[in-house]
Amino acid sequence: MKKYDIAKKITKNIEKIEAGILKTYGVCSGVGYDLMIYVAWGHTSQFETLKAHANRMTWAGVGHLRPSNPMYQYTGHNNYAGRVIEYWEQGGGMIEYLQRLRKSDLMAFAKDRGIALND
Repeated sequence: MKKYDIAKKITKNIEKIEAGILKTYGVCSGVGYDLMIYVAWGHTSQFETLKAHANRMTWAGVGHLRPSNPMYQYTGHNNYAGRVIEYWEQGGGMIEYLQRLRKSDLMAFAKDRGIALND
């Protein structure tokens, strides 16, 4: 089974995704965001919080980029925050996020959440 197929099976068990921007900062390619992703699993009625980041090159990176550092305070134009949130809440971010995991970690992610992959 390919990683994309595993990611699709996992996302079929998601009832709702909400995304929020935790921090905005400057990166070498422009602006970056640390995100908090709230996932409601439909098969268990439980919520989970995932840490993610977005920048010009990817809107679904795993984890946060950097700790708070006054050197990285961003004061420029953050023109794509709304599109990043929309991307996540429509499900595209979750599939991209899951595909960034190693296949073994992706399978463990599914198993830890009680999602059967052999259906």
